[in-house]
Amino acid sequence: MKVNIPTRLRDWPLRTQLMLVFGFLSITPTAVSIITVTTLSGQRTQTSLRDRSLRIAQRLQQQLEPILVFNDQLAARQLFAAYAGDRELDGVGVYDSNGELIEGLGIRPPRFGSNADLGTNKGHLVVAEEIKTPYGRSGRLYLSFSTRLNDQLQRHDIWIATGFGASVILCALILAVRMARRIARRLVQIADAANRVASGEWSHTVLGDQAKDEIGTLAHSFNVMVVELKRLSIDHERLASTERERLSRTHKGAGTEPRNVQTHGGKHQGRAVHIGSDARLFSVHWRARCRRLRRTRIRMEEARGIGYRGSA
Repeated sequence: MKVNIPTRLRDWPLRTQLMLVFGFLSITPTAVSIITVTTLSGQRTQTSLRDRSLRIAQRLQQQLEPILVFNDQLAARQLFAAYAGDRELDGVGVYDSNGELIEGLGIRPPRFGSNADLGTNKGHLVVAEEIKTPYGRSGRLYLSFSTRLNDQLQRHDIWIATGFGASVILCALILAVRMARRIARRLVQIADAANRVASGEWSHTVLGDQAKDEIGTLAHSFNVMVVELKRLSIDHERLASTERERLSRTHKGAGTEPRNVQTHGGKHQGRAVHIGSDARLFSVHWRARCRRLRRTRIRMEEARGIGYRGSA
């Protein structure tokens, strides 16, 4: 069975839809920012370690040239001891042209003839450089740098970015919930007021329209519509009451005047004709008034129809 997700989402309450949209808009950029920051931080620390390793290798190449010429292990030991306190340099060694170890310190291979002897050093950055002397002798320099400090720094940056991102997401979700509730509450108030107007209840239908946003504009238009509907209703009632009173007076006059004509005979024949013309004139005016009442009733029904559609 195929599930239409957009249709399902539209069926949810407006408050839930707004919360989901605001939550997605806050979580997605924050997650992308965290991933970007941590990735750039890791690349920066790795680049910094690589540059430092190359600088140390170039300095040791120059310092090891006389040691390599005279095969001076003591001088090499003293030179390497100066780097014993380095927290990142955990292995150093100098080898002759045959790959035999002259002197070393820390983590180093026992023989270094080619790059294949390096193996895999997970968690270490390995640097191998050629050493060439003016006297024709050559050798190789081996350096091993631990990435443990960089990994710790990267994890620290990740925790900071994650904490900051979580704070931003939490604040955004709280703001999203408050905004969604506020928007949904104002729309529900307008719908309830429209339902009350549609049912004929005119009391307590004035909405707060002080806000300058779109919902405030809608509330202002609704208040104007309610005022106009009240005026039309009052005019309709006043017109209907006036017509009922006039009709009542006319019926009373029409019921008494014919008896006067019969009593006085031909003396008042002209008065009877005058009463008949008045009755015809009233009939014309009454039909015109009825047409106006019908048009007013149609406008009232159309206005109420607007209220029904607004509540739907």
